[in-house]
Amino acid sequence: MKSLAKKLPPDGTFSSVFGQCHESWQIECTKKFSGVMPVSPKVTDSGFPTAASLTPEFRWTGSSRDDVTYDLILHEAAEYHIGGGALIPQYMKGRQVAYVQDIEGTSWAPEEPLQPGHKYYWSVRLRDGDTVSRWSTHSHFTFMLVAMSSGFGQWFQFETP
Repeated sequence: MKSLAKKLPPDGTFSSVFGQCHESWQIECTKKFSGVMPVSPKVTDSGFPTAASLTPEFRWTGSSRDDVTYDLILHEAAEYHIGGGALIPQYMKGRQVAYVQDIEGTSWAPEEPLQPGHKYYWSVRLRDGDTVSRWSTHSHFTFMLVAMSSGFGQWFQFETP
């Protein structure tokens, strides 16, 4: 259990961090998205939508600045149950699968296929030399007559076919 409490080293190299919506990034943030807006795999208000393949192309809308590059991070989702016998599993970021720094476009695809039937979290941050943004996130709120779902500051999520 102690290994879960270890402070992990930061992802990549950088000297300073600005918020995802800081004006210097020249990016449009909304109530739903802070930072880049994911295009593919699709993001839904809850759950893990299924990607089209085991080597999905990750795409996002970028900054209007031409000199900004991007970092992408991909984690497996780790499943856990609250109270031991809960029927609905919960998920959190687990093992890091990929980290790519200084992507010059607004897309990236893994060279090796991801594991079939696995759930994943991913995010993108903006980079200007040694300055990066916080990781991009999304938020949602859904209310139904018998239940509700909400989340704030969550990484994007999907599952493989």
